[in-house]
Amino acid sequence: MSTQDQSVFIFLFLSFLAIFVQSTRALDYVDYINVTDITTSSAVITWNTPDDVSDTSHYVLQRFVDDENIQNDTIALGTTSFTLTGLRYHKFYTYELMTISNSGVSLGSSASVRFLTLYDPMNRYAVAAVVIAITIFLLWVIFFILRKKCDPHAKNKILKTEILEMQKREKEEKRKKISQQVLVNVPYDNDA
Repeated sequence: MSTQDQSVFIFLFLSFLAIFVQSTRALDYVDYINVTDITTSSAVITWNTPDDVSDTSHYVLQRFVDDENIQNDTIALGTTSFTLTGLRYHKFYTYELMTISNSGVSLGSSASVRFLTLYDPMNRYAVAAVVIAITIFLLWVIFFILRKKCDPHAKNKILKTEILEMQKREKEEKRKKISQQVLVNVPYDNDA
């Protein structure tokens, strides 16, 4: 075996040993986080407690929306879940849970989770839009009906129609009289 191969072998062996030793020692920070009971406005975050909490003071749960930290919650030691409320429907949230030591620094790496709240088909914007559309339609129908029923010119229109019909009848009667007079006044020629 060459010296270079031995060096690679030793490096790999030591790396494996470091990983093995690190994974078998007791964890002093939260290493697993999960989200359950996701609704349109809430969810429950659960986690495993560290094996060794002798140097642990509390947990800090950070809420991120669009990569911006918008809320930090301090959680007592020994707690293994936290109910998230006030969430918006159909929105991505990222939560990061840090284990804080007695001296106020974060222990180990923080555990994080990202999830999407459920979509609410009856959300307030859709309901408001439907209510507005129905209201506009009903107002239009009421206006149309009232315009027909409460037309201030309706009587005038009826009177105008009656007057026009009466004038038409009078003209027709005049024509008949004139045509009868013309027939009466036309001399009859027997010789023809």
